[in-house]
Amino acid sequence: MHFMIDFENVRDRGLDGTQYLTPQDSVTIFYSRASQKISQGKLKELFDSGCNLSLCKLDNTGKNALDFWIVSRIGEIIGGGDYNGPICIVSNDTGFKSVRAYYQKYASPVRDIFIKGDILHCIVAANENSLRRKEIAQKIKEADIEKEFEKYQEKTKMRRELEKLFNSSEYAGMIEQIMGIVDGENRHKTIYLDSLKRFGRKQGVEIYRMLKQVI
Repeated sequence: MHFMIDFENVRDRGLDGTQYLTPQDSVTIFYSRASQKISQGKLKELFDSGCNLSLCKLDNTGKNALDFWIVSRIGEIIGGGDYNGPICIVSNDTGFKSVRAYYQKYASPVRDIFIKGDILHCIVAANENSLRRKEIAQKIKEADIEKEFEKYQEKTKMRRELEKLFNSSEYAGMIEQIMGIVDGENRHKTIYLDSLKRFGRKQGVEIYRMLKQVI
């Protein structure tokens, strides 16, 4: 993917998601003298990703100057004819919607330009068929705070019960693995089979026998 970073607009927050970049991605940071400070952490993530990184510094200030540079760079990439993948503008500037509208209506072939406030949401918006997109989509998926907190409380309660049950046994160091058995649907047959699979027949049967006291 190609990412055009409107750094003057988004600063460090626009680089959220740099840990998901790969050597197949290209990142161009458009900045000016007023916006050339970046956190060491974000910079390290960019370098470590192996992405094709380039900088475009605006020397002479002017209204919307960086925006014009970004649009020019997109035209250069598309006009070159060698790249047909997603192009993302990382910015919160709503003016870029007109760029997207042009490429959707008049470009031949039609191109979709994605506009989001950070790299993370750009990867999801581009809808690429990749493990990173699936991982990010799950990460940013909204959840009901009350329902999730209820699950958290139930899990915490179960952990305490398991620690109390197993702490004086030979399985005291296996609480994490045992928690993996009881997470999810609490069906005895499933838990029994999972116990055997994880710990072998002898230990599995013993652990399941003890688990029946709390499930």
